[in-house]
Amino acid sequence: MKFTESLHDSKTLPAVLEQYERLMDKEAKNVFLDRGYRGPKMINNTALHTPKPDKDITQTKRKRHKRRAAIEPVIGHLKHDYRMSRNYLKGTVGDAINVILAAATMNFKRMMNKWKVEFIFGP
Repeated sequence: MKFTESLHDSKTLPAVLEQYERLMDKEAKNVFLDRGYRGPKMINNTALHTPKPDKDITQTKRKRHKRRAAIEPVIGHLKHDYRMSRNYLKGTVGDAINVILAAATMNFKRMMNKWKVEFIFGP
């Protein structure tokens, strides 16, 4: 999904849900969003959940919100450390190549750090 300008999540979410349905051949039942989302609580048959300071929240919802929040630092590291803040490759294919190379570099660095620790300290 590519947008030429920086849009708010509430403007891009219907298109993202449509793409999900097209790729997965099923409709999303629940979507967990961050606190910055402002908009409808339902799109078609999809329930949109935002974290709220609520004492009656279930353990499952709490776990899913934490998982959603854990993704944000990974995206930040990809943008800052792995040169995804700006794409120097042309077109849609260039966008795809840029993402694949950034993710591969991140995974390769992670494996190198793991091997370095095993080499120094042993298995």
